[in-house]
Amino acid sequence: MKRLGYLDSLRGIAAVYVLIYHAILVAQPQLVVPQWYAPFFLAGGTGVMLFFVVSAFSLCLTWPRHEKSGIPLSSYFISRFFRIAPLFYFMMIVTYIRDIFVYDAWHTPWQVFINLAFIFNFVPQQQEGFVWASWAIGVEFLFYVLFPLFYCAGATLWRRLMLVFVLGLVTVIYFSLLPYLHMDEQTRAGFTNFGLLRFLPVFGIGMVAFDVARRTHELPNARDIGGALVALSILAYAAIIAGYLPAASNIYGQGICYALLLVGLSLNPVGLYVNPLTRFYGRISYSVYLLHPPIVYALSPAYRWIYAARIGKSDAVSFWLSIGLTLAIVTPLAMLTYRFIEAPGIELGKRLIKRAQAKRGIGVASAAA
Repeated sequence: MKRLGYLDSLRGIAAVYVLIYHAILVAQPQLVVPQWYAPFFLAGGTGVMLFFVVSAFSLCLTWPRHEKSGIPLSSYFISRFFRIAPLFYFMMIVTYIRDIFVYDAWHTPWQVFINLAFIFNFVPQQQEGFVWASWAIGVEFLFYVLFPLFYCAGATLWRRLMLVFVLGLVTVIYFSLLPYLHMDEQTRAGFTNFGLLRFLPVFGIGMVAFDVARRTHELPNARDIGGALVALSILAYAAIIAGYLPAASNIYGQGICYALLLVGLSLNPVGLYVNPLTRFYGRISYSVYLLHPPIVYALSPAYRWIYAARIGKSDAVSFWLSIGLTLAIVTPLAMLTYRFIEAPGIELGKRLIKRAQAKRGIGVASAAA
């Protein structure tokens, strides 16, 4: 399977979906959304589950490249670290300085250390990170660490299904024990809402999706199957939002819906989802995700002015003008951080992999993702 544009497109959709969700809820006061499509955008936080599913799928896709490098673990961990760390560290610096001068708040050396080491997900009352919305990065990075083990343990589709079952069982035990652990409510809420164990089954679903896609993409009717899966994912997600599937309206139901969409698009890249615009936002999705929360909050006065002006005498017009303004600011900044921080970090990772190969007398890397 080649790495196709549907992966970038889904990352882009996820990033913009989360941005709109935060624009609604983070702005002070919150944006007024027309009632008939408010439920869809108020579910935008599920975009993080889409990120997780796509991430697991993508790691399965690129792992064979690391195996061929001759130094699979070194190649994998170097490429993952330099893909995620440079921009995150940059945002740590920006956040640290902003919090001092804007909020008169200092982050302790311990807080700085656990964020630098990407272990804040394990620390009580620190799971959210001090970079806004970075809780997902904390979860993602820890999954990176565990992925080689999961990949080897789940070498077949049935083993991956069993892996999801085991991870789900561990999660059930985890949530069953939490109420009995001696901790205050704030600490318990942190482990409940942001704890790594809560999200591992979602990553497992992404790994299963990869195997399903790999097994079906050579079928003669693969394109029809893909279209049907895309349609099914839309119907299932609409049912969740509308409350018709309450038992599935949690992160695991969301993960399954997004996995159906992902497999469907891998077989049939429907233009509604896979197009130049979504692929563009996919390439800069990491920057969009980390940059947008403080920008959204800072734009609160502009949002208030837009709604007060009643341009078009409609909340719908005011809402979309607010979203358009946000994207107009976030997009060029994300392009800059991708160009000058993310891309150089990726290239540095590739050079370090080549250097590690050279020390072992191995040929040019084929793995640096």
